[in-house]
Amino acid sequence: MARWSFQSLRTLLVLLVLLAVTPAFILIIYTASEQRRVAAAHVQDEALRLARMASSQQQRYFEGARQLLIALAKRPDVRHAQAGACSAAFADLLSSYPFYANLGVIRGDGRTFCSALPFSGVLSASDRSYFQRVVAARGLAAQRT
Repeated sequence: MARWSFQSLRTLLVLLVLLAVTPAFILIIYTASEQRRVAAAHVQDEALRLARMASSQQQRYFEGARQLLIALAKRPDVRHAQAGACSAAFADLLSSYPFYANLGVIRGDGRTFCSALPFSGVLSASDRSYFQRVVAARGLAAQRT
């Protein structure tokens, strides 16, 4: 019978210890869950901040390109279709704008008459969607690569 009491006492002690540590386990689980929620919210906020920053930077690039195109369109060699002078000037400018692949001018019929990068033969953009958008809108268009 003493053995039975000892086991019963042992069981009671184990239950008492479990009862004592249960709130600590619950607190640990709750704290971990709350930290995970806070970390997820922080990651989401940071991702949104980075996306807004990238969007703002992209908007500045597009505005810079728009201003450059307006300035280039006003050049006398562009307005008077002087292909040689225009190409030479654009080649010089391209070195100052390394994030552009090329600078050029396309006539209303789609043929390229001026390009910073040399070309041979006839280049036509009349079948390109960006050129068709420009003709339809009678304004500026940009193509993303």
